[in-house]
Amino acid sequence: MSATALSSIRVTLENDISELSTVKSTEQETKDFIQSLVEAKQKVLSLIPENDEGLGGVPGKTNAQQLGLYLNFDTISNQRELMETIQAKETNQMEYVRESLSADGMTTGIKNILANILNIYMDITDQINRSVKTNNVSSLVI
Repeated sequence: MSATALSSIRVTLENDISELSTVKSTEQETKDFIQSLVEAKQKVLSLIPENDEGLGGVPGKTNAQQLGLYLNFDTISNQRELMETIQAKETNQMEYVRESLSADGMTTGIKNILANILNIYMDITDQINRSVKTNNVSSLVI
């Protein structure tokens, strides 16, 4: 089944926001980080038109594994594991956006939207990578 890249990203973001809101943590820095990630995803979501008809379609894969949907937070036992899981998922999503941006036959409208989305994902992943490397969890600044 084929869907537009923007539609796939929209569904992924909506699912992520829902899943991230279920994360339970007693550590305030983790709560603040998760909230900032939700806000970053909402910012990306706001870039995608509600109705992307007329923008043209870029075939996209709706493979949950490729898009890195958040699933099974119940199995994560500590903050480090949580951050590494988020790091992997956000990196997968950034790569999906990057691959979608390089698709042939894309309209200028879609290309501009995807480029803006990619810039935000690059900021998100850069900050998460830094948090994982330093073992210092802090809110994202997007």
